[in-house]
Amino acid sequence: MGKIAIISYVTHSSHLNYGATLHGFAFQYYLKSRYGICSNIIRYVPKALAGENLKYPIINARGNRSIINNIIIKLNWLLGFRSNLKKWRKFNGFIDNILQTTRKTYSYEVLLNEPNEELQKFDMFVCEADVIWKIQQSDNIDENFFLAFPAATESIKVAYAPTVASKKMQGDVLERFKRLTTPFAAISSREKRGAQYLSEVLNREVPYVLDPTLLLTAADYDHIISEPNVDRDYLLVYVCTVNDREMVKAATEYGRTHNLKVIEISNYWLNRFVVSHEVKVDAGIEEWLGYFKNAKMVISNSFHGVCFSIIFKKDFFVFQRDNKDYRMQDILESLNLENRLIPYYSKQIPKTVTAIDFSDVDTRLDILRKNSDDYIRQNICNHINNH
Repeated sequence: MGKIAIISYVTHSSHLNYGATLHGFAFQYYLKSRYGICSNIIRYVPKALAGENLKYPIINARGNRSIINNIIIKLNWLLGFRSNLKKWRKFNGFIDNILQTTRKTYSYEVLLNEPNEELQKFDMFVCEADVIWKIQQSDNIDENFFLAFPAATESIKVAYAPTVASKKMQGDVLERFKRLTTPFAAISSREKRGAQYLSEVLNREVPYVLDPTLLLTAADYDHIISEPNVDRDYLLVYVCTVNDREMVKAATEYGRTHNLKVIEISNYWLNRFVVSHEVKVDAGIEEWLGYFKNAKMVISNSFHGVCFSIIFKKDFFVFQRDNKDYRMQDILESLNLENRLIPYYSKQIPKTVTAIDFSDVDTRLDILRKNSDDYIRQNICNHINNH
């Protein structure tokens, strides 16, 4: 049996990102538990994140922000210094102890330009999930996310569930994208609209498949979950990437009217000065999963907040971060859960909503899982078993 290498935002993202690490875990776990296929995740610092420091984010330079916003961000990281350091250690413990990864960590330049003995042993390379193909202009293309590095030259190339930008590619960007994807044996996308768009511009079949986290059931995560010590029913509010204060305010009010304790997980240490509820900024991946598993209700602005609410069968609402990201819309429409989306222009949680019928959700999800499994079996397992 051949060997597989996986590349994505898993070990290095724009912040200590629960969803990014967990989709890598889920894909690797699925291949091993269902098909007995071992894989290694490439420890890769993407082109766009060169110089970013996850351990000490206070030193990171941030562009396109006002002076006031930059001061607030720096103050947040300064006051939350110890908490982020604790979280960083937990993330690295998970990556080191739970994931199977390459021994070395590769920069953009090293991976793209230097032959490497460690990577020569792989027979297949898989671009796995996340926004690795979200391209707006030619100079932000990361060729390594298209497996254009020397070690992958003679290997089978497959894309499982990458996201492309909502804005259509034009001109040189589109032509370059076509050239980079031509060598791929198979391509899929985790959004219906993304799959349809790629099918059109590449003139090939591009199936719609699930994000890897949704390939697994709740039971598959049990062995890595850390159960929280909470003394009453609680609402979990997960704030991801954008500090949506209107969402936090709406979640706080929902918790008050439904007699639920409110627990917030976010990177925003400063939020504890403006809210009365508990703000957890140092939760590890195992703890994060535990808070989702045991919540009475979940409110988030995160695609993976949606995924794990569905996996653990939680009533939830998700707030759009903008009107361009269709990841949330596509998965909710596929599972008949459109009424759980709070549009970016609204910020209002409906007064009355019936509980989610998870028997219907599971029926729909099982069909999507089968379709995704068919893609994996035909385009990954069959190829790798022949080596």
